[in-house]
Amino acid sequence: MAWWYGETRKRRLTWRRDFIRAYRFPPGLAEKLRRKHPNLSAEQVRVVEIALREFFLFYLRSGSQSVGMPSRVTDDLWHEFILDTRAYAAFCQQAFGHFFHHVPSGGLGQGKKKDAALRRTWRLACAAERMHPAKARKLPRLFGLDAQLAVAGGLVYSLHWAGSQKEEEGGCGGGACGGGGLASGEGSGCAGGAGCSGGGGCGGGGCGGG
Repeated sequence: MAWWYGETRKRRLTWRRDFIRAYRFPPGLAEKLRRKHPNLSAEQVRVVEIALREFFLFYLRSGSQSVGMPSRVTDDLWHEFILDTRAYAAFCQQAFGHFFHHVPSGGLGQGKKKDAALRRTWRLACAAERMHPAKARKLPRLFGLDAQLAVAGGLVYSLHWAGSQKEEEGGCGGGACGGGGLASGEGSGCAGGAGCSGGGGCGGGGCGGG
């Protein structure tokens, strides 16, 4: 009986994963995002759509645990999707079996729970791109997207190498902040409260240490 339940759950997760991958966003959603970000090309909007699908897949793979949204532009697309209330509710029911409530985007330094959620996204994003979270050779798509698209007010992340990742859900690993192998910032600096040095980057062990 336990085997049967396990197989049923596995088939359900596979179906939901395939549903998310194949889902076509409601008509007009891309245009709404371009009105908010007029510098984005149609191809760049498609990249943001891919990133949002990835984020939904991370939530599914997490077992509906809290996951942090690391990209402002992806968050904006998510918000536009939520405003189409019927379409979003129907999507959530098919994709997750329940409503997935919005989580505002943001970098590290927002509190223990939000930092832990962002690190969970980091680990899932690295796994999706076949990278060890403490030894990532590049930023996963969701974490590099705002910088890649030059999003105004976007979140910018940097890699930090420290040998191993601290996965303490509450604390910061390695240095003053960061534990998940990443440091975050807005514009060219680091996010408030993250223990980062001034001057446009993250300094030494002050940020990222994971």
